[in-house]
Amino acid sequence: MNGRMHKLLGVILFLIFYYLKLFPAIVNDYLLNPWGLIFAFIIVFFISGGRLKSRSFWDFGLSPDNDYHKKMQRDWLMHSAIIPTILFVLLSHPLIGILGFFYTFHVALDLLNTHSWDGNKYTYIAVFITVILFYVLIYS
Repeated sequence: MNGRMHKLLGVILFLIFYYLKLFPAIVNDYLLNPWGLIFAFIIVFFISGGRLKSRSFWDFGLSPDNDYHKKMQRDWLMHSAIIPTILFVLLSHPLIGILGFFYTFHVALDLLNTHSWDGNKYTYIAVFITVILFYVLIYS
């Protein structure tokens, strides 16, 4: 899946979750503030997909695997939910929750393509567990 598709799905998911108030309570409360909503939308737009090297506004982004891997090879540490989980535990702020939510959503989408991972089946399973762990943590 390319960066634009990741970005489009991220923005659509954000709008649905915002409208239906499906985010965790800490995030829903933060999104009641108009500035919070604007900051969250900017984070979603840039973290959901894209590449740092892109000169196009629509293709620029800070996706989890952003420019740190060769095509079809992903490092498990940069492309897992370990970093967002640690950040959310240490800094339980709504913007960290949004950032982690969509960083992990990007990783979860990439889990659908098992051939794109550098490593063995245990790498894939470990990344899957980190995704589940993050969402359990943020919704608890």
